[in-house]
Amino acid sequence: MASNPWSHVGLILQNLCLTVGPLFFLNGIFLCYTNIIETHSYTLSRINPTTYPLIATSATLLPFTLLTSGSLLQSTSAIGFTPFSYLPTGSHLVIAGLCFQLLSMISFGILHADFKIQVRAFPEQLNAYAEETRSSRRFMYFSLALPLAFLGIGISVIYRMVVIGQGWGMSFMRNEVGFVCLEGITVAVAGYALSLVHPGYVFRPLEYISNKSAEMIADEKLEEAWN
Repeated sequence: MASNPWSHVGLILQNLCLTVGPLFFLNGIFLCYTNIIETHSYTLSRINPTTYPLIATSATLLPFTLLTSGSLLQSTSAIGFTPFSYLPTGSHLVIAGLCFQLLSMISFGILHADFKIQVRAFPEQLNAYAEETRSSRRFMYFSLALPLAFLGIGISVIYRMVVIGQGWGMSFMRNEVGFVCLEGITVAVAGYALSLVHPGYVFRPLEYISNKSAEMIADEKLEEAWN
């Protein structure tokens, strides 16, 4: 849209990416919970960590459908590709998708807070074979970057809800400073936080051994000792 700010295709793509983009960051954050739990102790989690990818995918699939359909309906009706009467319907779909997205964030936040409480309460159950990862500086940076990215996405979601709730073309949507700060910068911070301290760099397969693998190794050594 740099060469033509009135481009219809540009408007559709911009609105779609602004609405749906943060959801992919959020899904990436949700998928990190399995590694975080197994790095500490899977016995302290109230939910089996292997089910977190399924829960994360399910929690983002419905918002993705609502946000995509609502965003496209909004954009196409605003530029006249579809009847203008479809614009409120598209806005309602986007708000519903953002509400589900915010609800999933709150649910995962509560589960993560509960897990951290369990970790502090039962330090003797921590995975000894993941101590090197847990005590590393990169894991410390990751533990700071993840909440920062989570907060950035949360702010952008709430801002988007306020903008769409007020109405298409109203004062919030035309406030450039608010848009840049509350949607552009927050999402950029989340992206940089997850990129600079990438989970693939933090959780190294060769360094990490899960509790289950540790138990198998211990059982094998015990069996060898008896034989």
